[in-house]
Amino acid sequence: MQLLTYLALAYPMQKPWENDSRFEEIVIVWHNILYVFPSHIAKQAVDNYLHQGKAFYPSLAEIVSLADEAWRREVESNRTDNIQAERDAAKLLFHAPLNTFAQGYPRKSVVLIRKVIDREIKFMSEDWKQEFKAIYGADCSPETGFFGTE
Repeated sequence: MQLLTYLALAYPMQKPWENDSRFEEIVIVWHNILYVFPSHIAKQAVDNYLHQGKAFYPSLAEIVSLADEAWRREVESNRTDNIQAERDAAKLLFHAPLNTFAQGYPRKSVVLIRKVIDREIKFMSEDWKQEFKAIYGADCSPETGFFGTE
């Protein structure tokens, strides 16, 4: 209802339902169709339509198309933001870019732990430190787990 009122204010001379006895039905149809979008997306679609400067009152299909486009942009933006946030968190967690690790480092880490448990290699021995650096990179300190000189 708010979007229809908003559009009616933008197009005061073109109210397609002004003398229509089916106004309530029109409101219900618009509501049911646009209900799948968050309200800010539907409002953004109406704003986008108004910014295009079209001379005629929009059809529901035009608003749905614009809402779908706005929704896709928001979803893609959120996805990109989430990916970047995960990368930033990983950098903070490991104190360096992830590309310093060996391919398959989780599995290699488990193998190294099993070697220690099975007493094939002594924890913090020179052999253990070499394997540790091969997995996590030469700049990673086996004593602290940090990169660089910590």
